[in-house]
Amino acid sequence: MKNTIVGALLVSLLTNCSEDKPGVAALSDREFKMGFTTWSYGPNLQDVNDTYSFITGNADIYAEHIDSNIPWNAWINDLALPSEFTNEIFGRANRKISGKPLLLSVSLLNSNRDELASDFDDTVPTYDNLDDSHIR
Repeated sequence: MKNTIVGALLVSLLTNCSEDKPGVAALSDREFKMGFTTWSYGPNLQDVNDTYSFITGNADIYAEHIDSNIPWNAWINDLALPSEFTNEIFGRANRKISGKPLLLSVSLLNSNRDELASDFDDTVPTYDNLDDSHIR
């Protein structure tokens, strides 16, 4: 009985193998764009570089998210941008992946989505409504 079951499984496997059935190669013929965010899996520079390398090799489109601090004071008062902000933007610009469409997302809200994102000095501009002209 045991030999019959093993034999039946073996015959089933061998007869179901065919060269004209789609395999892994067909997976690359998808009809949609595969995209990833550059949000790194780790805090180190090598983690960031690895993330960009993965996106370069595997994505059709990618997204840059600016979700932390917004230089409110500099923009509202026409001052120099904080170096932390310009360094982040220059770093992202230097890593721009050639030939891949980029979606840029800037969130003006904090991570709880209940207040404006803080400036680099942890302050939030005073406002009455999110439609106030000085924060638009």
